Amino acid sequence: METDSPEAIQLYRTRSQAHIDPELRAAALKTFKPRPTDIIIATPPKSGTTWMQQIVHGLRSGGGMDFDEISYVVPFIETAAMIGIDLDADQVAQPRVFKTHQTYELCPKGAGKYVVVIRHPLDAYPSAYSFMNGWLISPPGIVSLNAYVRCRLSQESNFIFDTLKSWWKRRQDDNVLTVFYEDMIDDLPGAVKQVADFIGCGAGDEELQKLVVKQASKDFMLTHSAKFNDSLLKRTINKRLDLPEDAGFLAENCKVRGGSGLRRQDLSSESVEGINMKWKVLMDESTGCSSYDELRMKYGRKCLERRVATLKTFKPRPTDIIIATPPKSVMPQMCRQVRRRHTASARRLSVGVFVHERINPPSLDGYVGIKLSQERNFVFDALKSWWKRRQDDNVLLLFYEDMVDDLPRAVKQVAEFIGCGADDEELQRLVVKQASKDFMLAHSAKFNDSLLKRAMNKKLDLHDDAGFLPENCKVRGASGFRRQDLSPESVKGINLKWKVLMEELTGCSSYDELQTKHGRN
Repeated sequence: METDSPEAIQLYRTRSQAHIDPELRAAALKTFKPRPTDIIIATPPKSGTTWMQQIVHGLRSGGGMDFDEISYVVPFIETAAMIGIDLDADQVAQPRVFKTHQTYELCPKGAGKYVVVIRHPLDAYPSAYSFMNGWLISPPGIVSLNAYVRCRLSQESNFIFDTLKSWWKRRQDDNVLTVFYEDMIDDLPGAVKQVADFIGCGAGDEELQKLVVKQASKDFMLTHSAKFNDSLLKRTINKRLDLPEDAGFLAENCKVRGGSGLRRQDLSSESVEGINMKWKVLMDESTGCSSYDELRMKYGRKCLERRVATLKTFKPRPTDIIIATPPKSVMPQMCRQVRRRHTASARRLSVGVFVHERINPPSLDGYVGIKLSQERNFVFDALKSWWKRRQDDNVLLLFYEDMVDDLPRAVKQVAEFIGCGADDEELQRLVVKQASKDFMLAHSAKFNDSLLKRAMNKKLDLHDDAGFLPENCKVRGASGFRRQDLSPESVKGINLKWKVLMEELTGCSSYDELQTKHGRN
């Protein structure tokens, strides 16, 4: 049989589709009912699953290594029945832990925590090939790396991207932790601490975390590689597919590898382009990122740690004022109005408003579709949370439309609330002038966050002038999109999101009704 021949590729396809018993897999996914205390490690294949199994098991067991294979103590849901593991049984340590490669939609629901690990597709594909070459790809090399990639990318269901996409949508759920494989490589102690804090095992135990870091190191796992190779499962599958008993036991087939196996640099330019194109088709809209590198740069642990640290460590003074708004809700105008001349009690100023961020994604309606499909909604979540606090003594909620209709009254209302210029009509008139659209357009450079944009452009490897078109400005004239540019489908989608998230809370079936009932007039 010739390398990369249609017969060779079809043989691999057949083996790949049949190596896990479809009936047993379907039964496990349908009938297994996780306990509320269970933890499920959910990953695309070849994305650090075994590594995370070792970390989570070490944290819950105190560093226990008394197991023959990791999958005996952290069962693989899809294959457990094939090797006689009862998913409903207690495990050697608590809480129970399982692994799966299923999408969120197919993954058994009801577990207390889900730990998701994602990895750069350009690294996951060569790793998957190395794992298969000499096992399901047998004889070794009968299908090349790049033919394997073409084969996987051509399939309707994609074993890496589908899982990544479905779990990415759940990343902000309280019981889901998303970890980047590359963050684990860069800072394993930080990753272990992150997981410990999330699962509630070893969270404050520095000695245990040090032990787990040691036992999850590459050197340690290479020394004990037999514990991480799924030998019983491989032999069961070999017998099922009539393969040699030792198929899948080459050095490059091991889950924990040293220098063996292929890498990203072994991919052809066509394979790299194909993987990148698959990202564009499947991931670009759902993540808002044009590449995995951009995704990690925006959401990797270091970036999130900086944000959390800022929110955690910043301590407002009792005289401070915080303007809290959904995005694109007149922040610059408010900033001009709250320049204080006198101290005041601590107050949060919330500007409740429903407008659409105007950027230029694939299309306006495409952008709206992306935002509405996300589990967390950047406009509605902020509006909803602050609406609950609207009657607090230190919260003032304003409607954007009331500011447009009568800016002098809005300025007076804010002045009285914050205790700055409350009786100073001359100051209020000056502020109204300086908060007018004409004035702010004439001084638009003062309201454009230029330094922040350039810092972000550098961070994301964008052009230095990205984000500086007229329609990107925070204070705009006639440029940018308006409500009338939305399609009926987008309007319907936004209205439906209101119905789901806001109607019961506010007692209003629409934003217009909310403003009519609670606006200043």
